[in-house]
Amino acid sequence: MSTDEIEQGKKIIEKMIAEMSRERGVRFGGSVVWHYDFNRMAYWLEFEIEGQTKRWKFSREAIEDSVKDKTRRREIEKSSCHVRDPRPRRSVATNHG
Repeated sequence: MSTDEIEQGKKIIEKMIAEMSRERGVRFGGSVVWHYDFNRMAYWLEFEIEGQTKRWKFSREAIEDSVKDKTRRREIEKSSCHVRDPRPRRSVATNHG
């Protein structure tokens, strides 16, 4: 696999995160940073949602496969479905009297 496929895969994953954030109504910082961890042979993706930094780990294979494999993209979407507004929800008090 080539470096080009890794770069394409990263862009696909970044686009997926931006779309999921928009769908869930959270503010995506837009700034995405990738780090390669030589010890774990994995890529770390770091980004900001509603002012909180999130970090996800991806294998090289997952990034490469995301370019051509729709099943792999769905797996990534499912694993990242916890992208949501990190602010605590307000509960509505009801009077049961």
